[in-house]
Amino acid sequence: MVQNPSQHLEQPPAHMRSLIERGGLSFFVSNGFTKCVALTNSIIVLAGLTPYAYGVTELALSVVGALSIFQLAGLEKTVTADMGVEYGRGRAGAARRLFVDFFLLLSLCSLAGWALLFFGSNLMKIFFTEEIGSYFVILSFLFLSAPCAIVMRILYNVYLDLSMIAVFTFLQEAFKLVFLVSALFLDSMSIAAVLWSYVFAQVASIVALSPRTVRWVRMLRSHPVEGRLALHRFFFGHNMWTLVSNYLDSVTRSFRLWLIKIFVGTEAVALFAVAQGVVGQLSSFLTINSVVAPILPRYVRNETLFFKIIDKTMKYQFILAVLLILLGFVGVPMLINTFFPHYGAMLPVFALIVFSLIPSSINTVFQTMFYIRKAQRNLFFSQLVRFVLVGVLGGALMPLFGIYGVVCEYIATAVLFTLERYRALRKLYPTFTISIRDIVSYDEYDKMLISRIKQRLWAPMR
Repeated sequence: MVQNPSQHLEQPPAHMRSLIERGGLSFFVSNGFTKCVALTNSIIVLAGLTPYAYGVTELALSVVGALSIFQLAGLEKTVTADMGVEYGRGRAGAARRLFVDFFLLLSLCSLAGWALLFFGSNLMKIFFTEEIGSYFVILSFLFLSAPCAIVMRILYNVYLDLSMIAVFTFLQEAFKLVFLVSALFLDSMSIAAVLWSYVFAQVASIVALSPRTVRWVRMLRSHPVEGRLALHRFFFGHNMWTLVSNYLDSVTRSFRLWLIKIFVGTEAVALFAVAQGVVGQLSSFLTINSVVAPILPRYVRNETLFFKIIDKTMKYQFILAVLLILLGFVGVPMLINTFFPHYGAMLPVFALIVFSLIPSSINTVFQTMFYIRKAQRNLFFSQLVRFVLVGVLGGALMPLFGIYGVVCEYIATAVLFTLERYRALRKLYPTFTISIRDIVSYDEYDKMLISRIKQRLWAPMR
């Protein structure tokens, strides 16, 4: 007799559930407002810049991604998790030690990143271009404010002040909107204005939420520090692999944009960036995995049940991806033709790369499986394969087929990267195979997943 899988789902304590539900409500509301404001920002930027100027903007911002190692990208989540573990063990002093060490290291690295861009802008023009290099001084200030923004999010997560995470993201988009609208009315919309809007938004958001942040800093400081300074801890074990894996992901994204510039042109960078940005917005709705991910670790010892839930999750992610593709085919041409007719050339690009949502829908599930096993090292080598694929396929296809070579590389890389992750997961989970039977069938586990999805969607509105 098969047990009802919903019986296995444990409920968090009442006070914890209350905090999560309040955070969920704020996230639900703020996320909706944030997307609306972000869309408005995109409309202003795309309407105010020519495709060439927008391409330059994207290339300039890609330099920040290429230097994200100075912002210790990826360690925010591991530090948050490790602090939570220390609090769970009753070692608040050890959590403070971890926080202080990370903030110190992050500040030193961010300062180095700022100095590299601010003082070395003339030297870096040699490696990039004169035009793009002239904006490095502006971008350098993102590194000065980054430590405060990152540690604020850590504190909000650790102390379950979840609503502030959503508010912080919303404020960044809102302040960016204020800056862009001001530039528009002053008739000073330019590449520099767009880049300064990122700096202004981050600094203004930090200042606006500083009273709330001070409250949690005081809470943290009420516990005496345990242990000695140990900055080296962040460069070993899962911390190191998380850091290099996230960095390689950022470098790969920047690398692709520069390949497009070299082989196709700056305007092609803009067309691809707009198309990819729309696909990225659509992929943000692939949330089935985020609903299921919290319960998956509970079943890892029961492989039959664990793999069944994985298969069901992939099925609904796939279905949602197909629906999003259809939505994109209907809505995006209307949006572009109405607001950005000068970007109409991106529609054929979008119509092809939107199919990358299908491998992406599977990839998000695979990534959760890596994290459950703490297999950041395996994740890094999968990212390395993707980097090589972008270089080899991009270098071969872009010179031959132009913008459509970019499309071919993007889709091929997405598919091959997914297959590589599946191969790597088969080593971590030797008995794991994608079961067609589980995917096409409808049983109690489907009902359980649908119930959790409904619960996630409707709980914030109660």
